[in-house]
Amino acid sequence: MPCVFPVLFLKGLALVQSSGEERSRLRSHGIVYTLGILVSFWIIVAVLLILRATGSQAGWGFQLQSPTFIAVLAAGLFFFALSARRTVRPRPLPHQRRRRPRAEAGLHR
Repeated sequence: MPCVFPVLFLKGLALVQSSGEERSRLRSHGIVYTLGILVSFWIIVAVLLILRATGSQAGWGFQLQSPTFIAVLAAGLFFFALSARRTVRPRPLPHQRRRRPRAEAGLHR
């Protein structure tokens, strides 16, 4: 599927940047990454099976026939692309903000 290409690119970039780390750490990261993918797909399959058991006609790809879904998907991809170019950055959450010392902030006393 072409939708996985950006994710594979980002993962490859992360692997290149982590080339100096220990092999055991890289291996554990790879195992956790793989398990995350498998578990997320198992959750999606479980949700679809539950929806089908309740009588809904859920399946793969039918949502792409909805103009609203397409618009939301296009907007999400657009902002993802802007974020990847560092044109737009999401604001950090309050607990993620780094407190700067006065000297860094330009407040010399």
